[in-house]
Amino acid sequence: MNILIAADGSPYTERMLAYIGTHEDLLGPKHGYTVITAALKISDRAAGSVATQVLARCTVPVLIVR
Repeated sequence: MNILIAADGSPYTERMLAYIGTHEDLLGPKHGYTVITAALKISDRAAGSVATQVLARCTVPVLIVR
C-alpha cells in the first residue's frame, strides 16, 4: 500500500503519525510512504520588509521522500 502523509506541523499531523506508529499493519517495507508539505508564497509586500537572508532561509525546495 502507498501511504501519503501530508505534514504541516499541526496537531492533526502529530495525531496521524501517532496513529500510523501504533498500527503495525501500516509500518514496514511492504508499504511505500510519500511525505508532502506546502506553504503559501510570502507576499511581495511582506517580503519587502524582511531581510534577503531571512527570505532565503524560508524558501524550501520541493523534496519527495519515498
